[in-house]
Amino acid sequence: QAFRSLQRMDPGFRGENVLTYDLSLPRAKYTNDQQIAFFEEHLAQLRTLPGVKAASATTIVPLGGHSGTFFAIENEPPRAKDEQNPVVLQRQVFPAYDAAMGLTLLSGRFIAEEDMRGAGTNSVVVNESFAKRNWPSQDAIGKRIRYPGPDNPWLTVVGVVKDEKHYGLDQPMRPGVFL
Repeated sequence: QAFRSLQRMDPGFRGENVLTYDLSLPRAKYTNDQQIAFFEEHLAQLRTLPGVKAASATTIVPLGGHSGTFFAIENEPPRAKDEQNPVVLQRQVFPAYDAAMGLTLLSGRFIAEEDMRGAGTNSVVVNESFAKRNWPSQDAIGKRIRYPGPDNPWLTVVGVVKDEKHYGLDQPMRPGVFL
């Protein structure tokens, strides 16, 4: 029964017909721009293969670990002394990640090509847990967040996706951000 129940569970992403693999470039040899150029070319080549419907890249796939950070929310009231800033799951993604993994967009749009360079790099997509926690009765689109510190740029929310089971099929989702 537990196995059948697991099969009926919606993990929030599509696992069937999805191939994932690890590929990293040493930071000592490749600048950030060189890494982006490499992955853009790699993904372009993958998209030409027969049967490939979408190809993208991310720092962490669902069920693949955790990279957490903190964010400040624009116009957020000060926290109480004993209230902690929650750790947020942070994933860097290339365009089409939502299509490749079968994520459900609830509002707005996902990361696009124009978000890869210049002012577009300040676009983020949040999951519904992040949106509900920070703007429970408001639309998250257009809201702004940033890494703590006044010198960090504001990042504008351009989309909200349905939560996916990232930490295990039996675990609740934490607030998450796609950059």
